Amino acid sequence: MSGERDVLVIGFLSRWCAGIAAETAGVNRIKYSPNIVFINLPCVSRLNPSHVVDAFLNGIDGVLIGGCLPPGNCHYKTGNFKAFKRMYLLKKLMAQFGVEPERVKMDWFVTPQYEKIARVADSFVEEIRRLGPVMSRGEA
Repeated sequence: MSGERDVLVIGFLSRWCAGIAAETAGVNRIKYSPNIVFINLPCVSRLNPSHVVDAFLNGIDGVLIGGCLPPGNCHYKTGNFKAFKRMYLLKKLMAQFGVEPERVKMDWFVTPQYEKIARVADSFVEEIRRLGPVMSRGEA
């Protein structure tokens, strides 16, 4: 890259499915981009849209959200569906402010899909690289 900083991506994962898949990827030494950091949540429904906005304001360029598969199969009944609806609305709002909605991605995982989570992480980091940094550090 010509003097431009590399992108930073954060992943918020449901600890029950996506979180275990990410941990299993690590145990199995499945490599994925070092530009993404995962944070486990009890359920992705605990992710408030303000957390995503704060991430962007603090230098994060993309947010990946990993919920339980299928969307109606949540340990907390409807948590992943609630998260989906919130992120859908947040992406609409982001577009109104000139921030590409593609910077937020939601995907669904089951525990054995540790190879899938690595592929999705790598693919998303590459997509964010194509978009470039959301803002220079210190601009917020």
